[in-house]
Amino acid sequence: MWKVFGRKGSLDAARAEELAEIRFAYGVDYEGQGEVLEVTAQPQIGRRTIKFDAQRGLISGERFTAFPSPYVITRHGSAEHKIVLTFDDGPDPKSTPLILDALREAGVPATFFIIGANGQNHPELLRRAIAEGHELGNHTFTHPNISSISPQQLELELSATQHLLASEVGRHSLLFRSPYAVDAEPETIDQVRPVELAARQGYVNVGMQIDPDDWKRPGSDAIVKRVVEAAERGEGNIVLLHDSGGDRTQTIAAIPGIVEELHKRGFEFVTIAQLLGRSRDAIMPPVPPEEQLRSRFDGAAFAVINWAGAAIDWLFVLGIVLGIARLLFVGGLAVYQRYRERHRVLIRPMRHPSRSSCRPSTKKK
Repeated sequence: MWKVFGRKGSLDAARAEELAEIRFAYGVDYEGQGEVLEVTAQPQIGRRTIKFDAQRGLISGERFTAFPSPYVITRHGSAEHKIVLTFDDGPDPKSTPLILDALREAGVPATFFIIGANGQNHPELLRRAIAEGHELGNHTFTHPNISSISPQQLELELSATQHLLASEVGRHSLLFRSPYAVDAEPETIDQVRPVELAARQGYVNVGMQIDPDDWKRPGSDAIVKRVVEAAERGEGNIVLLHDSGGDRTQTIAAIPGIVEELHKRGFEFVTIAQLLGRSRDAIMPPVPPEEQLRSRFDGAAFAVINWAGAAIDWLFVLGIVLGIARLLFVGGLAVYQRYRERHRVLIRPMRHPSRSSCRPSTKKK
């Protein structure tokens, strides 16, 4: 309203008509329960007809023809005594195998939201996770803050990771979680728009309500306690943990305790697909036959990229080694040169008497 009433001058019909359009430029409404998010309504511009009394210079009436509304996000996946363990930022060659070992010993499934660049470097861990019954989700390729990048870059991030999964494990994934958990529970329009873009591409946006902050390394007992207490309070069904990005020994040590304590309390460990009542193939559809050849080419391309990256790494190492060798060689020459100069200075005074004694005498007898 201030765009009209905040300006100087008297009110007229043209200025009053500016109030006919109402934009809801803030806020996000949530409906339902659960941590799987679906954008079910776009912001709607409100409209109203304005009745202006020209004689008195006043607005005498209004009638709404469309009410304004913000984004509406519907939650799904709420279920009693069901828990999903999720791991972000992997795979990691040190932590992920140990986490897979711990999950196998505990006999529970999990969902791994992978960073494409990490998966490209360690595709064998992706294949192992799938072979052992776990799910894989898309966590972008380079882990950017998706609320601050362009839609084109986000689309490229998702597409690159999707092609990697298709080429390495023979499946696509409809699961998506945004990096940094900034947009896992969007609160502003800037945060909703990337999630909406991912949803348009068919992704299921997976949030989380149980976050023990394992990345802060509070201790394995503290991680277990936080997860169990949050689950008992009914705060959510999805647990956020990490299998990369630092020292994950505490997270690994906490897995048996989490499983044991929640099993005692009657909780069942499931995947995202099971939480939603859908099949694994519905959430991670196999690559259709007509796309398998393309997936092989994608796999070859990623292999070439890995080889090129490794070659560049070795070139940098070789350059560093040669640089150190050159420094040592030049330093050695400098030391040797200084030694020769000092040795020459010490020898010269000893030669003067002999040279003078050999000279013919010019003194007259």
